[in-house]
Amino acid sequence: MSFSVAIASSGVYVNSTPIAQEKQRQQFITALRAVAAIVILWHHFALYPPLRQWAAPLLGDMLDWLEFNARATQVFFVVGGYVMALSMSRQNWNLRSMRSFVVQRYLRLVIPYLGAIALAVSSYLVARGWLPDSVVGEPVSLPQLLAHLFFLQDILGYEQLSAGLWFVCINFQLGLVYAAGLLLRDTLARDKAPFVGLLG
Repeated sequence: MSFSVAIASSGVYVNSTPIAQEKQRQQFITALRAVAAIVILWHHFALYPPLRQWAAPLLGDMLDWLEFNARATQVFFVVGGYVMALSMSRQNWNLRSMRSFVVQRYLRLVIPYLGAIALAVSSYLVARGWLPDSVVGEPVSLPQLLAHLFFLQDILGYEQLSAGLWFVCINFQLGLVYAAGLLLRDTLARDKAPFVGLLG
């Protein structure tokens, strides 16, 4: 049920319909993500060479504070989980919807993800020889690339090709875990198959 509150004396009209509330919630989430992204950007400047050396003349001692305090990645996990719960928990899940979710989420993440990998690898090839190995890392191997392609580099113990790629991997993995939980919820609720049937 929607309702509106009008304050005639001040000329203020506050719309509290569900649509307006949803729009305000989305605007708040977008703003929160934007602030967190900026904080993480400055954290990277404080943490990784040669960015720190480049920023030192401008920021000085503030880099030390940013290194230890400008950690906002958790905001993305919390907000992402909240948005995921809103959109996914209302659906009825089965094996078909699970497969569709995995494919769609993979394609959504992997296209910009592969673009970032291509840019990083190209940069390493250009920079190797005039930047120290601590910056460019070890030469990229085929197994390392394949592990990145399937978001498995952390699990298989390969070095990240870029500092932020781990977040995409965990984002994908958490989405799979949550979707699997919803599939389990709906499968058991319908009592159409025993739990062991989910494994086969």
